[in-house]
Amino acid sequence: MSLSVVTTIFETVYTHYNYSRKSVAVGNRLLLFLILLPFTGFAQYSNDWIKPGQTYYRLPVARPGVYRLTHADLQTAGVPVASIDPRLIQIYHRGKEVAISVQGQADAVFNPEDYLEFFGTANDGTLDKDLYKPATAQPHSYYNLYSDTTAYFLTWPLTPVAGKRIDTFFENNVSGLPKETSHFAERLLINKNEYSTGLRESDVLQYTHFDEGEGWTGTAIRQNQSIDYTVDGIESPVSSDGNPLLEILLVGRDAIPHTAQLYVGATTGSLRLLDTYSFSGFAANKLSYGLSWSDVSGDGKLVVRIVVPPEANNRLQVSVSYLKVTFPQSFNVGGVVERTFHLDDSPDKQYLELENAGALRLWDVSDPDNPLSVGTTRDGSTLKAVVPATTHFLFAFESVLTTTLKKVSFRFFNPDLAEYVILSHPLLMQPALGYTNPVKAYAAYRASDAGGGYDTLVTDMYQLYNQFNYGETSPRAIFEFMRYLVSEGAPRYLFLIGKGRDVSSGFHRLINPAASVLKDLVPSAGIPASDIAFTAGLGSTLYEPAVATGRLTASTSAQVASYLNKIKETESGLLQPWHKQGLHLSGGILPIELTVFRNFLDGYKNIAEGPYYGGAFSTIAKQDPNPVELINISDQVNAGVNLITFFGHSSPGTIDIDIGYVSDPTMGYNNPGKYPAFLINGCNAGNFFTGSTSFGEDWILTANKGARNFIAHSSFGFTNSLWYYSNLFYETGFADSLYINKGIGEVQQEVARLYMSVAPENMANITQVQQMMLLGDPAVKLFNFGKPDYEITAASLSLVSFDDKPVTALSDSFAVQVIIKNRALADPRPVKIRTIRMLPDGTELTYDSLVAAIANTDTVRITLPRVSGAGGSNQFTVTVDFENAIEELNESNNAAVMATVIPSNATLNLFPVNYAIVNNANPRLTWQATDLLSASRVFEVEVDTTTLFNSPFLIQQEITGRVMASLEITVLNSDTTVYYWRTRFKQPQSGESAEWATSSFVYILNGAEGWAQVEPEQIMQNKFTDLKLTTDHTFEFEATQTAVAIETFGSASSLPYTEVSVKIDGSEYNLATQGQPCRNNTLNLLAFTKTSAVPYAPLPLSFQDPRTCGREPQVINSFLASELESGQDDLAAWINAAGVSDSVVLFSIGNAGYSTWSSTVKTKLGELGIATADLESLVDGEPVIIFGKKGAAAGSARIIRSQVTPAPEQIITANETITGRTTSGSMKSVTIGPAAAWKQFIATTLKQESEDDDAFTLSGTTLSGEDTLIAEGVLDSFDLTSISASHYPYLKVEWITTDDVNLTPAQWRNWFVLYEAPAEGILVKSGTEASITVQEGAEWETRFGFTNISDKPFVDSLRVELEFLTQVNQQREQQAFRIPSPLPGDTTFFRVSTPTVGKVGLNDIRVQVNRRILPEPYYDNNIISLPGFLQVLPDITPPLLEVTVDGRLLRNGDFVSPHPTILFTLRDENPFLLKSDTAGVDLFLSYPCAVAPCAFKRISLKGDEISISPATTSSDFQITFTPQLQPGDYVLRAELQDVSGNSAPSPYEISFHVDADQSVQFKGAYPNPSSQYFYFQFVLTGSDLPQEFSLSIYSLTGSLIRSFTEEDLSGFTIGTNELVWEAQEATGTELPSGVYTYRMYLRTASYQQQVTGKLVLIR
Repeated sequence: MSLSVVTTIFETVYTHYNYSRKSVAVGNRLLLFLILLPFTGFAQYSNDWIKPGQTYYRLPVARPGVYRLTHADLQTAGVPVASIDPRLIQIYHRGKEVAISVQGQADAVFNPEDYLEFFGTANDGTLDKDLYKPATAQPHSYYNLYSDTTAYFLTWPLTPVAGKRIDTFFENNVSGLPKETSHFAERLLINKNEYSTGLRESDVLQYTHFDEGEGWTGTAIRQNQSIDYTVDGIESPVSSDGNPLLEILLVGRDAIPHTAQLYVGATTGSLRLLDTYSFSGFAANKLSYGLSWSDVSGDGKLVVRIVVPPEANNRLQVSVSYLKVTFPQSFNVGGVVERTFHLDDSPDKQYLELENAGALRLWDVSDPDNPLSVGTTRDGSTLKAVVPATTHFLFAFESVLTTTLKKVSFRFFNPDLAEYVILSHPLLMQPALGYTNPVKAYAAYRASDAGGGYDTLVTDMYQLYNQFNYGETSPRAIFEFMRYLVSEGAPRYLFLIGKGRDVSSGFHRLINPAASVLKDLVPSAGIPASDIAFTAGLGSTLYEPAVATGRLTASTSAQVASYLNKIKETESGLLQPWHKQGLHLSGGILPIELTVFRNFLDGYKNIAEGPYYGGAFSTIAKQDPNPVELINISDQVNAGVNLITFFGHSSPGTIDIDIGYVSDPTMGYNNPGKYPAFLINGCNAGNFFTGSTSFGEDWILTANKGARNFIAHSSFGFTNSLWYYSNLFYETGFADSLYINKGIGEVQQEVARLYMSVAPENMANITQVQQMMLLGDPAVKLFNFGKPDYEITAASLSLVSFDDKPVTALSDSFAVQVIIKNRALADPRPVKIRTIRMLPDGTELTYDSLVAAIANTDTVRITLPRVSGAGGSNQFTVTVDFENAIEELNESNNAAVMATVIPSNATLNLFPVNYAIVNNANPRLTWQATDLLSASRVFEVEVDTTTLFNSPFLIQQEITGRVMASLEITVLNSDTTVYYWRTRFKQPQSGESAEWATSSFVYILNGAEGWAQVEPEQIMQNKFTDLKLTTDHTFEFEATQTAVAIETFGSASSLPYTEVSVKIDGSEYNLATQGQPCRNNTLNLLAFTKTSAVPYAPLPLSFQDPRTCGREPQVINSFLASELESGQDDLAAWINAAGVSDSVVLFSIGNAGYSTWSSTVKTKLGELGIATADLESLVDGEPVIIFGKKGAAAGSARIIRSQVTPAPEQIITANETITGRTTSGSMKSVTIGPAAAWKQFIATTLKQESEDDDAFTLSGTTLSGEDTLIAEGVLDSFDLTSISASHYPYLKVEWITTDDVNLTPAQWRNWFVLYEAPAEGILVKSGTEASITVQEGAEWETRFGFTNISDKPFVDSLRVELEFLTQVNQQREQQAFRIPSPLPGDTTFFRVSTPTVGKVGLNDIRVQVNRRILPEPYYDNNIISLPGFLQVLPDITPPLLEVTVDGRLLRNGDFVSPHPTILFTLRDENPFLLKSDTAGVDLFLSYPCAVAPCAFKRISLKGDEISISPATTSSDFQITFTPQLQPGDYVLRAELQDVSGNSAPSPYEISFHVDADQSVQFKGAYPNPSSQYFYFQFVLTGSDLPQEFSLSIYSLTGSLIRSFTEEDLSGFTIGTNELVWEAQEATGTELPSGVYTYRMYLRTASYQQQVTGKLVLIR
């Protein structure tokens, strides 16, 4: 039986993406509510039928019939037939065991002649129903969506269990059953030439799951169209048993009302209207009609015509999915070898006679899984059989079918060990790029520590098809597999590795597709595609994926390997600035969209630049609403961006800001190791399931460049939906601390959940969250760094004034500017910053600041006040998060040190150095201006022997000098005399100090060189600790004073005892509210420490003990008279516990019972300085206050009593100050030195009391400022010669004095440190210019000198350090070199220079000699800073590009030889920036191809065909290209940049031809007529150049006027050649107007040609 389809219309249907406004929906619409049910399938899993440990063989079956497997078939497939009991053999289909027949199994041996048979069915749509939601939406189940092949599985149990076998039914018609006259035959015509995607809303919205009207169907027709179908094979009818029936499945193809007219007839000319059927939408309508036999032709054909009337809507209306004709047919088999009989229901057995049956066998296949063998008898050619009443389908067959067997391996999947799941395809598991199996290598990486340490599971689609979809090809296998894993485990990531094709491609039905056809390796979940749909609704989810899912649409194993390499690079790379960079692309094709979309992206930018990402995003926005604008973002991509977000219109092939394919060499993308993620907000850019490679796939799959992830909508996105989705994406991925370090798939997972938690459950919203496709690994983090990383460097520190003037020591305040980078997570907490400023004298000042959270790069200014002594070398140490309160990735980059000179803008006294010992009676005083660039100035200088500068010796002078000046004086003839001298500017300029700079020195006749302080006025700069110098120049320990005020009264006073007041420093201590008041009739005592005068209780009793009282903490002890001598914690114990020399206060409350005090008590009180007589004079009830001291002489205490009687009635008060003094103190000298050699320490002190004790401590100080104790306990002298001055060029001396009894220090008199001083130099600059301007690229230099201004030589050469700071980008360049040290009085001159490339703008220059390497008394004068001194002008002039071919400029379309010499010459006007490499050089050549335009291919600059000539001062940069070209058309394109990145105004592009055939084409002379010049052109092709050439000009009379030969040409070239004649004779005489003739002759090795013509000359 054959079926044919006749159509009146043939329409090729293909997927087409047009780029128009209609392809993007703008605005959201509320759509019909639809509940999206989770994928459920069955109550159990699709792999439940598989028995662990058993062996299975797959048997593919594509058509119904009885299949036989022989002993040989089994043996060839590897089935161990010799060891298998054939009675145990089983075959399964779709998880159920089917009954089979095994011939010869009775002997339990599968003998060579044995075989088995089973009934196999063709594949159909039975399992497809699980893909539909609801399952009832499936239009029909006759045709499988994906493949015609189903699968059966052969196995045998491990324990003996008999397999299911086919039973046999046989009866003779002994009961006389009547013969059945007919059965119902079916002729089924399934249409499958188009795929209908089914239900749509708003013309574009579709669920991913299979829906109403979706599936394979016939050609869709529209208004005024019709289509004819012919059903044939309606043969051997039994018309008396009934009429034929027609069943049609009519499917709607659009969301509109439909009307279809159905016509039937025997021929197209005899059709009658059967029905006019109307319906709406995408419904699948099963229509049934009774026909008459007149509708069927004599040869058994029925024509069915479907017509859409003219009045219908002109959109797609209907299509027919199948037609089925059922009719009564006789049992005349007609010699066929196979037929199915459909029997009507019967309450009893039926008797059949099959005529002309041949050797048919009968099987009852009413239940295909349990067929029944029906026995027959034969009467000639008639086959007779009785069948059971249950028989409905009887399969008659003469021959059996064969199939193949292939062993399959089922594996146990442990859901508990499936954290990271990879589904792939065996084609992608082939060796590539050094990996034996790239897919398994990917899993191994993910299982490693570097890859995250996940439990990985890898499987392939064949495994899943067999194990979870019964061997059938369908995405149902993935659905079922993931349902199993999610239900039984907790997978975190699903990575689908493999290209997928939409079901509409019909890929799995293609027969031997070409290698260029992209394969369906890992199928999509539906149309529009969604990988999220595979797990949406599983577990506790509803619309979001239960497992974060991504896909790599690889078609080759090399693509898998290259992507793995990209991910390894991404996740192993160190933290880089680009990790926090982002790029926004704002598109639109309507004017309003340009604004709206830009606002959207700006909103995302605000989110991403805050916590926790702290990114920095730039935006490229379209300026005009063009459909597509090509914008090359290679600069940004190559520099590195973490995320690129687009908002606009898009398609699979582009976005309306077309950034191109990353694989296109002409785009210039080259970003290895810097792979961004993409978030595309548009339409269809995520449709990765077509037969081509989309631009998103290209960015992911291209090796060594491109992207790591790509998110885009697989279908149509609405503006508001896309905005909200991406807004949540930014809030989750960048602003949620829980997700910023999770995989991008998990971010997408949470976005979907958040989105649907507030959005209506309609198609627009569900598709928005489910159809955002993720290309790439879902575990790759959007940002891979989970902690902050604050970083500062010395280059990020600078000083900033508040008045735009230089910072000086006179600035009221200034700021330390700190550029702080947070290279990682943006912690929202504020950050503490500590700044330590070390002044020139070593004093350290600490400033703590709290600044707002640092997200990315912040500039913080820390304001510092003006302090004294700040002029000179300052060091600033800045530490970010100095308390380490915030955990970081790296704590070692939080501190930076900046050493700089802050000009005092005053004078600096040089020699004698401060505190120097001078032994010359005529010393020369030398000083300088602190500004080493200062002009000549008038200085005032004064010298005297007193700091008041008012003695008769006073010297006053005015001295003029440039930078430095000096004055020689004569000292008094008085040994060991201190001289004070000071200098200043006579007329200070704005910003300069008018203060004196004061120093001192000691004149000692014949004294040794060194340092001395011998007068109290000299020690004022020393550091005092717990010691002070009084106005009378004596030393005292520091004192602390405490005010004590007591008011008490006698026992006869009318005041209540609780009114007694005890105030310490103004605070009441006799309180009841914070303790307990002191009791009545008590003696009360307080003690105060001698060192700090802090009150304390010598007996610290419990606060509940009445012997302690007052506010807490209680410091008053209180005793009744009866408690004074208790023997425990009594008065004696109190006195014993009090510290020696501590002050004490005693006061009475009420009647203290003096008369009852024993002599022991009175004697004990004497230890407090209280005389017994004073105590015995007290009257009972009398108030008393006593101030004493522990250990003082009796009678020294001060007693306060009332002078009024009666005393017990009186009130007394006392207001005293108790003084505490330290028991020790110290004085530390200023830094002494530097020294070239140490000699001796000598000191003098005076001990006034025997209790006085003092000693000296000596510390050595390195050039870096580190102190080390050298000696302690030194009494009056110490030999210093053993101390290395090279290691410790400085000393500090500390005097420590102690007196624990009298609290009086010893008295200092003087101290000396004798040493040899080192050399001292000063830096000078040549020239007086304020600034210099040069062109970028020029070498800049200037001259400096270093002068030795001392009488000592330097011990080594000197290191010079040069620093350039380019202001515009804060980039620093540092140089260092050494110069010979100058002798005393000499100067060493040196030049500093730098290339100016990259220093465009103003540059600060800093030159420093001897940065604390060799000791010098002063380092401040070794530095010259020149802010903004060097201005570098940028190179902005574009170069000129000249391209010649074989020495000539080429015309567009010209001919070129097959082996030309192409010379690229870049001419640049900048003589300094000489190009020497191929940076910025892009050469492309399009080669001949079948269909123009041909793609460009990048010319490798490292090939043998390329040679490079760097530019020199006398020659240009050149590239020579010598290709070997085949005949055809070419296009050459060249883009070259100069060193500054300037390109020629436009790329050079020219087309040319290569012709292998030798020819010459004479182009004639032009212009003709001419007034002077005639140009003769001829074109040569091939490769041979002419051997002879001549051109002769004649008058009309034949006289030769002028002749030319090959010597008059500059040389022949393949292509256009040209010669110019100036219309002159050979002598130069101009010719008159007229007509002339010419003859041109040309000869090569293979041909010769001559042409003639006329020339018209018009003067």
